Amino acid sequence: TSDWEVVREARMRGEPLAELTISPDDSLLATASSNGHVFVYDTFSMGLRRSIMDTHGLFVTGLAFVPSSADQYKLLSISADRQVKVHNPHLADPGRYLRALAVVLLFMGLIYTVVTILHSYDLLPHISDFDDADPPEPGTPAHHHQHHHNEL
Repeated sequence: TSDWEVVREARMRGEPLAELTISPDDSLLATASSNGHVFVYDTFSMGLRRSIMDTHGLFVTGLAFVPSSADQYKLLSISADRQVKVHNPHLADPGRYLRALAVVLLFMGLIYTVVTILHSYDLLPHISDFDDADPPEPGTPAHHHQHHHNEL
């Protein structure tokens, strides 16, 4: 026997694999797990493109890509739950966008918290310090603060 060279490998997500199929254009790899999850990967990078969680109530018994137009195809999955489902493997994973949104919101919350703390310790200039239309009256603390900056 001859030895096969491993060109690329990846650990798949989910429970043990129950099914596997490759798209007609060899660009996507779909796997199904024993707990009813379906995952779609890019065959070149082996990066996860889409996860379809709990699509079936029982283990998946079959996967197949079928043509839906000249350059598109759908992914069919069948299961021991006696259901056949049609999936669009070309859709992006909505969870990926939700995770990105969560990171952005977390970052914005962090910025708000830092600004609030700096403001509470009076480490940030006040908006009135930048208002040229209403200069502070002589002898007020804001006037001395402004005068001090002018000396620099």
